[in-house]
Amino acid sequence: CDSEFRLDANGRFDLAHEEALHLWVSRATCGRLCLAYDQMTRIRGQILMHPTRLQWELDIGKRWRLKRNGDCLTVSREGQDDGTDLVRPMTWTVHPSRECYSEGDIGP
Repeated sequence: CDSEFRLDANGRFDLAHEEALHLWVSRATCGRLCLAYDQMTRIRGQILMHPTRLQWELDIGKRWRLKRNGDCLTVSREGQDDGTDLVRPMTWTVHPSRECYSEGDIGP
């Protein structure tokens, strides 16, 4: 995948993941798509209610599609299955805070 959002291997998808996914979609589409709350609710439901469905696609508006393949989400424009319409390749992963900060980085 040229541009992907990695889902938590343990199936966790909380508010931090939602916010990261929202920002990732906006950046991956170069600002051409900003997910509405109802779209985020659909995506969250698909991920949490169907954890064993590892391959699916959702229409997320303005001819954009969100695709899941394993623990990888990608976004592409209809008719652009290879992702060539995307100009910002990037990989995102949400890590628990204990893995992101050392003790000295966090205030009292």
